[in-house]
Amino acid sequence: MAHLAPAAAYHADDACPLPARLPSCTIHQQLTCRLFGLPSEIRQRIYSYYLSFTPADLAAGETLRPTHTYLDEDESRPRHCRPLPALMLACRRGYAELAPLAHGAAAVRVQRRGAYEERRVGVAFHGVLWLWRLRRLVLVVEMEHANWNAWVPFFVGLVARAPALEHLVIDWAPWDAEIGAKKVGWQRRQHENKEDEFLRAVEGLRELKTVWLYGRGVPQGWRERIEKNTGAKVLKFRDRWWSEADMG
Repeated sequence: MAHLAPAAAYHADDACPLPARLPSCTIHQQLTCRLFGLPSEIRQRIYSYYLSFTPADLAAGETLRPTHTYLDEDESRPRHCRPLPALMLACRRGYAELAPLAHGAAAVRVQRRGAYEERRVGVAFHGVLWLWRLRRLVLVVEMEHANWNAWVPFFVGLVARAPALEHLVIDWAPWDAEIGAKKVGWQRRQHENKEDEFLRAVEGLRELKTVWLYGRGVPQGWRERIEKNTGAKVLKFRDRWWSEADMG
């Protein structure tokens, strides 16, 4: 089964460390379990892969109206819930160690799909979707053109409700950044305004620590601007963050 995980092997900068507040679980150590006998760094790698999202997770949350579906609701009573990973339900220590990672991560994918090539937005998460507790967000823009209007308003609304985000992955498929920069008149102003709106939303994340930019089409200047205005560490890669080759 394909997972929404980096195409290359995991490396130290690409995975969030186990939270410092991870409980010691002195009562339920599960000492006979080989998994919990592994060093925490190795368990972190295992958990990162285990909790990675599949294309099916995103397809299950796809909608043509993402703002209405995910943002226009009573935040005190969220209506979106998905099954928890089995390991979290197996024992108390499994739940304690995975809960901060599972509940603190979500993925958003924007793509064209269907007979009419509608622009759809899918959201993947574990358990109950509480935007305020998200610490890590993956944004996959899976289109040839940026089509800012299809997803930027939703992204802006989402990050405004997730002020505690610390890690952001942007997987960028659009290749028309240079074409957009060469536009003139109102088309160029529209392109620049939407791009600026997107970057200002990223820069508004006060807790941001790390940003990963993946894709050959990532516009020039993003890395420098984000680093300057947020102080976050920004890493840029030419390859895509995830590959469709193994999707099935």
